[in-house]
Amino acid sequence: MEENTTASSSSHQRSSEANAPKMYRVRFAPAGVEISVPAGVGAAQAALRAGVPITLPCGGKGRCLNCAVRILEGKAPVSDGDREAFTPDEIKRGFRLACTFSVESDVVIETAAGDAAGKEDFGREPVTRPHFQVTAVELAHPTLEDQSTDLERLKRALGRPVETSLSALRGLSELAPRGRSASFSVASTGNLVVSVSSAPSLFGLALDIGTTTVAGALVDIRSAATAATASTWNRQAAYGADVISRIKFAMENPEGISKLKEALNQSVNDLVADLLRTSGAAAENVVAASAAGNPTMIHTFLGLNPHGLARAPYVGVCEDPLELSAWELGIRILPDAPFLILPGIASNVGSDITA
Repeated sequence: MEENTTASSSSHQRSSEANAPKMYRVRFAPAGVEISVPAGVGAAQAALRAGVPITLPCGGKGRCLNCAVRILEGKAPVSDGDREAFTPDEIKRGFRLACTFSVESDVVIETAAGDAAGKEDFGREPVTRPHFQVTAVELAHPTLEDQSTDLERLKRALGRPVETSLSALRGLSELAPRGRSASFSVASTGNLVVSVSSAPSLFGLALDIGTTTVAGALVDIRSAATAATASTWNRQAAYGADVISRIKFAMENPEGISKLKEALNQSVNDLVADLLRTSGAAAENVVAASAAGNPTMIHTFLGLNPHGLARAPYVGVCEDPLELSAWELGIRILPDAPFLILPGIASNVGSDITA
């Protein structure tokens, strides 16, 4: 009986292994990213899983013939779309449409590197009414005569009543003096203290969320000097080249809105990581942020359903200025950092214009 059970178990394991999908390695050049996918997965889907930007203007339906890639190594079946899109010589050289090419072997795929530049020349206008400010504070240590809390002494040093974020309180708990005075920087907006830090500079993040490109800058809040600029692809391009395609994707797919939000967040967080590397700043020292974009981009950045923007009477969910937090939006800077969403005007006039 035991032998039969063992044999049955071994047979079941062999059957499961036989039914398991064959896995293949896909490497993307020039990004140098490699991923394993089951046989039959489309190249465009593999690129999406790997975080490699491939623009699909028609949403991957094989109609626009614009998602060209080149197969450098591995099998490359030829589809009817390939024959329509490329010359026989181009097909021989390995050109295929990403949305119709399925992975049937280990393969190396060359994608267009693209150019996400051109949005990095930020303005240098003088800041006359800053929304955020950094104040140098000298805080006296507590004594038997003055047993005020650290926060009470901070309020006195600032000369005004304030509220504090949890991040600021944690910073204060680390930096408040015990037995001697201490100097540090306080970042605030209005009466809200956002950060208490000993870092030499505290930064704000400015984002321009475009349909194709996401651009950003890190700005030293105290000096208003731009410390770094960068731009990257908006990964939502995998779901359509224009806002109408993306709204349609959101409407036709149960998880469409969350997928658009996730793709855009990945682009923004990649951009933030690039800005931090270039500037040498730490994520916790980015204590404020703002974003502008067209109505569809702002809706998807907030995870809002954009369907009202695509049909009469063309009314979106919100055009008002909003002040949220970085952690609410899933952006990897100081979690409590106030995140300003700049106001739009109408369904076709967004904050990218009003900014």
